[in-house]
Amino acid sequence: MINSLDKTTILTCLEVVDFHRVGDVVLSESDFKDSLAGWDWSFFFHSVNCLGSEFNDASWRMMKGEVVCAALEMCSGGQAKYVDEVGFDMLVGDTKVEVKTEFGIIHRNLGRTKKIQLKNIRARAGEVPVLRRTFDYLLIINTGPPFVSAFATWETVERNQEPTADQIQCQLKQSDIVFTTSLTGVPVSDKVSSRSSLKDYVKEGFDEWLADIREQLGDAPESNSDSQITDY
Repeated sequence: MINSLDKTTILTCLEVVDFHRVGDVVLSESDFKDSLAGWDWSFFFHSVNCLGSEFNDASWRMMKGEVVCAALEMCSGGQAKYVDEVGFDMLVGDTKVEVKTEFGIIHRNLGRTKKIQLKNIRARAGEVPVLRRTFDYLLIINTGPPFVSAFATWETVERNQEPTADQIQCQLKQSDIVFTTSLTGVPVSDKVSSRSSLKDYVKEGFDEWLADIREQLGDAPESNSDSQITDY
């Protein structure tokens, strides 16, 4: 009976209802695993290996995330769509996936993960922050040897959340995660390399974009900026 439910249970039920839109079909854990097992992980890990530390500088880190998620989208063969929404990064059908990638995010012995930052917070004194559900699965990927990928369900992440003064983190054991690659890691060949610097490629794109604007200004008649000033 509803009267026997405590406040926390009621709020949790309402949150789940609000999180899933009517008609959404969220993949079960086994179906999600089967889906990811068919992705081209060799392509993905060769891509991030070629990228290396090129975008590790603070001003380029967001660009690195864009490249990694674009590689994931491509390696999924069209199953995943990179959306970069608040609280999740990708959609696999209606299934919301948050992506965390890092060199050594899963320990080399595969026994556990690092402490994974889930959310930055500003908790008031005495307040215990709680992670609100924004995804169905957390996808965790090592960008260095061993090249492995695994995921955890939202329920597992919620159960292992660790609030700190300014973050909500989680650290997961091997029994908490489901591997979508071989435990020995995907083989990555040093013979596969990029023919050019991606950073230089991006900078050249900036230059071309800016040059196009300059060229248009050069062709356009000068405008009288004073005529566009209006007093209110």
